[in-house]
Order: sequence, then structure tokens, then C-alpha cells
Amino acid sequence: LKKFSMKFVGGELSSEDRKEALEELFVFGKDNQRPFFNRMAVLTIVSTVIATGGLLSVSAAVVIGAMLIAPLMRPVMSAAAAITMGWSRRLWQSILLISTMAVAVIFISAFLAKLSPDTISMTSQTLARTHPTFFDLVIALASGVGGAYVMTRKESSAIPGVAMAVSLLPPLAACGILLEFGEYAFAAKAFILFFT
Repeated sequence: LKKFSMKFVGGELSSEDRKEALEELFVFGKDNQRPFFNRMAVLTIVSTVIATGGLLSVSAAVVIGAMLIAPLMRPVMSAAAAITMGWSRRLWQSILLISTMAVAVIFISAFLAKLSPDTISMTSQTLARTHPTFFDLVIALASGVGGAYVMTRKESSAIPGVAMAVSLLPPLAACGILLEFGEYAFAAKAFILFFT
């Protein structure tokens, strides 16, 4: 069974490839932390503005664009790698980063929904993120496998596809919009979709 699984994923990684994959997931050295967090903050804000605009203007193409920019996949993959490597400190750092980014997305999207003058009722794009199903769990698991494979095998052409499949940002943006509209039950369902 071990041989089959190793062949299935393309064989073992060399120590150099393993080192590069870890450097892609984790920030090593204090000098690299500030630029990393600045980049994550900027991309989170920009992708949230784009996603919220897409949800409120009922534009699937804009929402897809936001998914490509959103940096949420990296800390989620970092948390998974930290579990695998047994690095509890890095796991908690990743969870803290994910939580901070999630709260920021919800607040920014709620604020933008408050400023939106034209949205009187919920849009179909927003409501589409309020129905988590079993298939969402299957998609999340498959996306995780795809993301891990892409990051360890340097399949850069597949990264946009994985980013769209993971779809972490739109449910969070929908959660913020729904909270602003007082739709707390739907907001909880949108958050459950993100959490899945």
C-alpha cells in the first residue's frame, strides 16, 4: 500500500524540494516576517473589496477574480503542514493568522455592505454561499490534496485552479454582508461553508 501511494503522488520529494516547499509555506527569520504580513494584509484587503463588490453586483467573474488574489490558502496549507510536521508553535501561528484574516474579511465586507447604496435585498451570489452541503466537504478535501500536490511539485500552472476550487474568501465576504443585513442564520451558514 505504501508503494502504491508513493507512486500515486509522484514519488518521494528530495530534501531540496522538501526544503523549498516548507519555505513556501512558512516564514523563516524575523527579517522576512514584516514583508510577509504586509503582503498578506494588502492582498486580504484588496481581495475582500473585489469579492464583496462581486457578491453585491451579482458578478460571478469578479468573485472568481477575488479568489485568485486571496491569500487565505497559504496559512491553511501552513496549518496542515505544521500538523504533519508536529510543529505546534507554527500550527498556532497559522491558526492565529487564519483567524485574524477571517475576522478582517468579515468586518471589511460588512463595512462595504453598509456603504452600498443600491443593495436592498440579498443577491443570488451572496445567498449561494449559505447552503453548505456534503459535496462542499468533498470539494474541500479534494482541494486540499490538490493544493498540497501543487505546492510540493511546483505545478504553478495549476495554482489558479486550486485557488478557485478552495474558494475560502467568498463565503467569508458573504458572511460579513449577511451580518450587515441582519441575516444571522444565513451568516452562520456562510461561515460554516468557509470553515468546511
